[in-house]
Amino acid sequence: MIPEIGQFALILALMLALTLAVLPQIGASRGISQLVAMARPTAQAQFIFVAIAFCCLAYSFINNDFSVLNVATNSNSHLPLQYRLAATWGSHEGSLLLWTFMLTIWMVAVTLFSNHLPDEMVARVLGVMATISVGFLLFMLLTSNPFERLFCGILGRLRVCDLCVDWRQIGCYVGALVAALDHSCLDVSDLWHRAW
Repeated sequence: MIPEIGQFALILALMLALTLAVLPQIGASRGISQLVAMARPTAQAQFIFVAIAFCCLAYSFINNDFSVLNVATNSNSHLPLQYRLAATWGSHEGSLLLWTFMLTIWMVAVTLFSNHLPDEMVARVLGVMATISVGFLLFMLLTSNPFERLFCGILGRLRVCDLCVDWRQIGCYVGALVAALDHSCLDVSDLWHRAW
C-alpha cells in the first residue's frame, strides 16, 4: 500500500507541476493577479507530494518491500539500515526522484525567500522550474517508475517469482538447452553449469 501512495503522490505532483508551469506564466504575461498568486502555494504543494513519494520509497527500502522492483534489484535483506536508506537514491529511479525532490526544495526556497521580488518574476521563475519538474516527473512515471511492482504468476505448481527469474537467466537456460541438444548430450548437471 505504501508504494501505491508514493505512486499517487508522484501523479499529483505531476498535475501540480503542469498547473504551475502553465497558469502562473499566463497570469504573468497577461497581468492576471489571481493566476500569479497561485504560483507559491502550488510550488509548496508540489514539494509536499514529492516529499511524500520520496519517503514512501525510503520506507519501502527500509522495510525490505521486495514486491517493489526498485527495492528487489537494489537491496537485500542483509544490508544494514544505513545502506538500505542510501539505496533509496542509489538506483536510477531513486536518483531521479532525489533530483526532483531537490528541485522542489529549491522551489520552496524561492517561495519563501523571494518576497522582495515582484510576484510576476517569482511566477515566471517557478514556472520554469515547474517545467523542468514536469520533464523529470513524466520521465519517471513513464519510463523509470521507482514504485513499479513485481507480480508473480503461477504456472501449475511452479511459481515464476519476480525475485528468482530474470529474463536473461531464462535466455541462459534456453541457450544451454539448445547447445545440449546440438551436441546430443542432455545432462541436467551440464545444463546447470552452462547456465551459470
